[in-house]
Amino acid sequence: MNIHEYQAKQLLARNGVAVPFDLPAKSLAEVRPAAEKIAATGSARVVVKSQIHAGGRGKGTFKSGFQGGVKVAASVDEAVGFAEQMLGQTLVTKQTGPDGRRVQTLLLAEGAKIKKEFYLAVLLDRANSRPLIMASTEGGMDIEEVAEKHPEKIFREHIDPAVGIMPFQARKISAALGLKGDLFNAGVKLVTGVFNTWWECDATMVELNPLAIVELRDGKEAVLALDAKISLDDNALYRHKDIQEMRDLNEEAPLEIEASKFNLNYIKLDGSIACLVNGAGLAMATMDIIQHFGGSPANFLDVGGGASKEQVTAAFKIILSDPNVKGILVNIFGGIMDCNVIATGIVAAVKETGLKLPLVVRLEGNNVAAGKQTLAESGVAIITGDSMADAARKVVKAVGNHGPAFNATAIAFTCYPVTDMARARKFYETVLGLKATTAYGSEGGMQWTEYDIASGTLALGCGAPDWRPREDGAALALEVEDFEQAIAHLRATNAKFKVEPMASPVCHMAFIYDTEGNLICIHKRRKS
Repeated sequence: MNIHEYQAKQLLARNGVAVPFDLPAKSLAEVRPAAEKIAATGSARVVVKSQIHAGGRGKGTFKSGFQGGVKVAASVDEAVGFAEQMLGQTLVTKQTGPDGRRVQTLLLAEGAKIKKEFYLAVLLDRANSRPLIMASTEGGMDIEEVAEKHPEKIFREHIDPAVGIMPFQARKISAALGLKGDLFNAGVKLVTGVFNTWWECDATMVELNPLAIVELRDGKEAVLALDAKISLDDNALYRHKDIQEMRDLNEEAPLEIEASKFNLNYIKLDGSIACLVNGAGLAMATMDIIQHFGGSPANFLDVGGGASKEQVTAAFKIILSDPNVKGILVNIFGGIMDCNVIATGIVAAVKETGLKLPLVVRLEGNNVAAGKQTLAESGVAIITGDSMADAARKVVKAVGNHGPAFNATAIAFTCYPVTDMARARKFYETVLGLKATTAYGSEGGMQWTEYDIASGTLALGCGAPDWRPREDGAALALEVEDFEQAIAHLRATNAKFKVEPMASPVCHMAFIYDTEGNLICIHKRRKS
């Protein structure tokens, strides 16, 4: 969870970090009193700062055309004038994207006479499993740029989590920033306070940029956190009710807010293929493989290791709230997760939402056989994936197919059902003089024989349930490009099946009725 600058400074101040005097304002009515209080301290200038969860505010542009999300006013009236141009307006920065963020809170602060700017941050070094303090004498600019151009100017100090920051480490960092005398001691106290803020608040990052030496009105110098950013570990928020109250839902995407109500980890992206996955690592891999096969993921959605049927249904509703979604890939590896719970949730969600989009499901792991059986017996339109690659390939193909969902490519054959294959073959081969080109099966089971005639094929079938000879015509077999997609489409359109999908050594097939009661075979020949 991210919080605003003014909230971050409140947390820092609790731990003894020196910050400028400032006041938030959420309405124009609050701006003048706040500016007057700042001016009453003797400050010659009032800084008006837009509060949004994005960097680059000072160089940003409002959609109204007003330049800059951070302004320095020489008077209270000028501060109010800036506020009128900023509050309630949409600010676009390099981090917000073209949509920008609506400014609903301003921070008014006393102006500071800056002598020197620094950078200071605390974060978790995952490679070493330890807190890391980073400091640089190059403050007020992107630390990524400093790391690229002047890596030698970044000082790093790892902290042992068993004992916390030691006094000698705070002194090392203060010295690395070049602080001396009283400023050195102030720097030691500030560094210690910043680390303690990170630790006590269960933060993932605390960043001061800039941390600065400023000249006070009495001519003395002080070290102050002029700007602050804190990101917090969502998983630890239950321990910090006061910090939870700092959450600003206006800064979050509506779908992400809805997902958090069901303990779902959801991040909206710009693609067209929605993902529903268990586990962050598998979710990242799923997005990568969708990209690999030419698709674009519409979201990151991790249902966690123990999702319920209700959570799965909620996940589908959230996914379908995104108008850019053209297909859905469910990729589940059941370790803790029971695949049948997911399958039951998928079926319920499809029925409840009336899903019409292509849905590809890949299940592996705990109780997978029951999960696959639940899907197979559900009667809903689902395309199954045998592997993660197969599932990704199928969903990309389904979404990318701008033609009809049912795509017949040729007449595969005309077929007759027979009750005695040996007797029938004797007739066709002896009386009609045809030569069998394909034949398989054994007496008592499914038997199939094909006769290629010029560009067409005549087929004889024996042993299929409920498929028997009739006087009023043969069945037409249509060759389809994607068998599973075709079957899913037919189920979605409530087509009546005579023979459910089945597989033979040479093909996949199913039989349906047309509206007049005629049989049509849906066919996909296996690759030789």
